[in-house]
Amino acid sequence: MNEPLPRPTTCPVRPPPPPFGRGFPLLIGLFGTVGVLAADPLWRGAAFVGLVWLLWRCQAQGRAWRERWVATREAQLNSRLSALMREAADAILLADREGRLLEVNLAAERLYRFNPGEMAGMPLNALLPEGSRPTFEEQLRRLDGKESVFFDALHRRKDGTHVPVEVSLRRLAIGDESLIQCVVRDRTEARQRERLAQQQRLMALALGAAPDLSTGLSVALDGLIKLTGSTMGAIYLMDDSEPCLRLRLSTGLPPDFAERVATFPADHPGVRRIKGGGVIYSQAPHPGNPFPEWEGVPARFLAFLPIQQESTVIGCLPLAADRDDLDVETRIALETSVVQLGMAVARWRADEARARAEQQLRQAEKLEAVGQLAGGIAHDFNNLLGVILGCAEMLQLDDSDEATRRQFIAQIVEAAQHAGDLTKKLLAFARRGKYQNVPVAVHDLLEALVELIRRTFDPRVEIVKEFAAPAPMVLGDPGQLQTVFLNLALNARDAMPEGGRLTFATSLLTLDAAFCQRHHPQADPGEFVEVQVIDTGRGMPPEVLEHLFEPFYTTKSRAEGSGMGLAAVFGAVSLHRGTLRIASEPGRGTTVQVYLPLMPPAAPPEPAPGQPTGLRVMVIDDEELVRATFGRLLTGLGHRPLLFREGLEAIEFLRRDPAAVDLVILDLVLPGLAGPEVFRHVRTLAPDLPILIATGLSASAEAAALAAAGAVGLIQKPFRREELAAALAGLPPRPRRP
Repeated sequence: MNEPLPRPTTCPVRPPPPPFGRGFPLLIGLFGTVGVLAADPLWRGAAFVGLVWLLWRCQAQGRAWRERWVATREAQLNSRLSALMREAADAILLADREGRLLEVNLAAERLYRFNPGEMAGMPLNALLPEGSRPTFEEQLRRLDGKESVFFDALHRRKDGTHVPVEVSLRRLAIGDESLIQCVVRDRTEARQRERLAQQQRLMALALGAAPDLSTGLSVALDGLIKLTGSTMGAIYLMDDSEPCLRLRLSTGLPPDFAERVATFPADHPGVRRIKGGGVIYSQAPHPGNPFPEWEGVPARFLAFLPIQQESTVIGCLPLAADRDDLDVETRIALETSVVQLGMAVARWRADEARARAEQQLRQAEKLEAVGQLAGGIAHDFNNLLGVILGCAEMLQLDDSDEATRRQFIAQIVEAAQHAGDLTKKLLAFARRGKYQNVPVAVHDLLEALVELIRRTFDPRVEIVKEFAAPAPMVLGDPGQLQTVFLNLALNARDAMPEGGRLTFATSLLTLDAAFCQRHHPQADPGEFVEVQVIDTGRGMPPEVLEHLFEPFYTTKSRAEGSGMGLAAVFGAVSLHRGTLRIASEPGRGTTVQVYLPLMPPAAPPEPAPGQPTGLRVMVIDDEELVRATFGRLLTGLGHRPLLFREGLEAIEFLRRDPAAVDLVILDLVLPGLAGPEVFRHVRTLAPDLPILIATGLSASAEAAALAAAGAVGLIQKPFRREELAAALAGLPPRPRRP
């Protein structure tokens, strides 16, 4: 049940008793009785006069009593109002019409750091910085037409420091006197809370926009350092490969100290305490610090915050500051931001895992496509090897005439060239590496694909080429585009198990903004090449077309495919800022239309440089036959070959005389010192020495990295004499020593 309200501890002010006490009514009654009973007019007159006198006296006494009571009441109220003003939390200042201070409360003296009584008579404008006084005067002018005005300002204390405040101005009329009331509220703590909240919002936005884990950790650590005013900080994450807490990023840590605190094993007391949850704040001399190794940093304050994913601790955030402690608002903001960091780390890790899975699926899809071609490719490659071996054996007999020998040699060269082209196609289809953006001849790409699948598909599948576009060129990744059309060709083949017609057709057309917006918003309007892949197979019903580009959706069995083929096709075409459409009906085949934006017209080619001669060419390759071939070809082109099997002996030669070599041809796969290491040593010994990369792998990541580091070109094995001559002709000239 409800408890009764407490009785008031003080009684309200009541008026005192009447001026004549409680006998006054009796006295009036006696006079009246005597006057009525008496028959003498004199008594009646006397009674009337006495009654009038008493009434006048009573009125005078009552008026005096009321005045004394009102004065007492006003004194009490004034005392209470004065106490209320003096003890108010906000600063209250009263000024006259000229702006001179008349009264201030204790809060005002504390806010502006004046001694009691020092502010009396001071101009109100003296509390403002010089640049703010016109603004304050403008507010006073605006006050003339309003009851009150509110604004934020920056006031100046006695010691010259500034304080952010919120000001309320109001005019008061007390009697005939017009006063200005100024109520000032200190906004320092509010500004601090607003700053912390703003930094939290900015950090949340930055964490949400960070694309990956390393970028996000850098953004988070910088933001937390600024949030807390720390001098040093680090981010540790639990290592998946071994049970330990590993340093991932640090700021302000001396290098030798960072090495000492780089790893903490799982059984470390600090790791166990962090896993138990809770934030640890430690002040100098840091009693109870769970990580004694961190006491070596020059800091008075340490904080260790667990980074959590839901209820699981996945890391730790240590911060060191040259201060005694963090205020409550900063601690709350810090702990909230670390919670956001934990959720962001979980998201980044999930994105990385998903990206790895998608990359593995795309690579598996490429390998699956190559695997379907493996039988035909092996058959074709063995045929080429048979031609080479047969012709070589006939040459060994040495009983044929010169014309026959030349014919055998020509057949060997042609077969070897076809074998090299075949391996390049395989590497292009199954390659791994970064996305390229190079000019691609669409017809050449389709020709190579048709040549490859013609030998591997069922002979009952007729392959037709209808190239109506005039030599279209696009910018993109040749390997991805080859995979796109190979996947489409394989799907068409699977749709024609009993044979049919597979057509590759090209044409040029212009896509307007309406078409791009309707079918593929990422595609920009303009000139496109349309590549149609048309089959006469079984076709697809509408319910299959609706899910065609969804990952893992397939109408095949698990053994026949992963369902990533068309999803990968759609992703690759979108990456090239193109679009595609599929039309199909059961029993009437399928038409896939791929639209790729045309490459802008290229500038006229520059005249080819003349063929140099007499170059001293250092060849570094571990294969004896390859070195010998290089030597014969270079000699035939008028150059002087310097052949080396290993990188170390070539480096020693260059160290003795760096100017004795005009060009280096470097293989990437070498025994001992690897090709990239040899490249760096050569660059150190002779920075201006041209280096030509020779490799049997197409578009390898190492070759791309060396090209970015200054390699002048790349020659693909196997190569012909004309290709080597063209590579040498494009080299920049190097000053020869006298």
